[in-house]
Amino acid sequence: YEAWWAAFGRGTPHVETTYRDGGLVGVAALGRRGPAVESMTNWHTVEYDLLAEDDAAAGELARAIFSRRPRRASFAFMTAGESAIDLLRSTAEENGYRTIRRTLEQSPYVPIDGEWDTYRAGRERRLLSEIGRRRRRLEAEAPVRFELLDGRERLSALLDEGLPLEASGWKAEQGTAILSDPSTLAFYTNLARYAAGRGALRLAFLRLGERPIAFQFLIEDSDTLYFLKGGFETEYRKLGPGAMLIEEVLAYAFARRLRSYEFLGFPEPFKLDWTDRLRERDLLQAFAPSAAGVVDWTAWAVGRPLAKRAMSALKRAKQ
Repeated sequence: YEAWWAAFGRGTPHVETTYRDGGLVGVAALGRRGPAVESMTNWHTVEYDLLAEDDAAAGELARAIFSRRPRRASFAFMTAGESAIDLLRSTAEENGYRTIRRTLEQSPYVPIDGEWDTYRAGRERRLLSEIGRRRRRLEAEAPVRFELLDGRERLSALLDEGLPLEASGWKAEQGTAILSDPSTLAFYTNLARYAAGRGALRLAFLRLGERPIAFQFLIEDSDTLYFLKGGFETEYRKLGPGAMLIEEVLAYAFARRLRSYEFLGFPEPFKLDWTDRLRERDLLQAFAPSAAGVVDWTAWAVGRPLAKRAMSALKRAKQ
């Protein structure tokens, strides 16, 4: 949260806490901008949750947030099916707030269940044969090697190798790569240092000889492997080094007996080659039972859909 706030925070950071018998049992990291509170989240956030020891502590956090009577409260990237988003919604409505809930993204994930060979045999034969054929073409040029490092040594050098690969291709052209923005670079650099310090960072490389040609920035925590960012050398695009690296990392996850490999982001075709499972991550907004709150709710509930339809109509007219 410190890394995120330093890079992206606006307004004033606010950490809601709850204690029991003198011990900390719940934390909600928020930002306050004027009369509104927001989760510390954006598109670089894996997911957001109330960090609570149990349901009772989570309930105390939710009540504390709304007892401050914010004009608007916004909680983004909360995983559907988890109890926290339903708890926040019910607590808001009990306090007279109007709520809106919508899906932000559906993120593919691979449940790690059973043996690697069994899972791999369940993939499309076309995918596996293409990976094998392309790997043989690469190996005709130089040895192909998978490398997974925890960043405890040579972290800066490893990031210097990996981040240019993450920035290759369309992400650099559209300005969405980590290296495209100083704030984004600061966030991932500080996150890497933090995760490396607690043994959670995983930097995965596919090397052709000594040259890195594919990269994944991963966090391994609570039996879960999160794929935050990645990319590959566009010179080798037709040989699919990104798919080869996904296969290697998945094999590692199965060997480690982890719980899941989380692709994160949107259900892009290269992710759906490996799974049909999706996690829905939602935005919950709550608007106060006041004149100002009603204005805000109307803008989001009515004005925003109208604006989207108008933009769609404009795009169709230009086609």
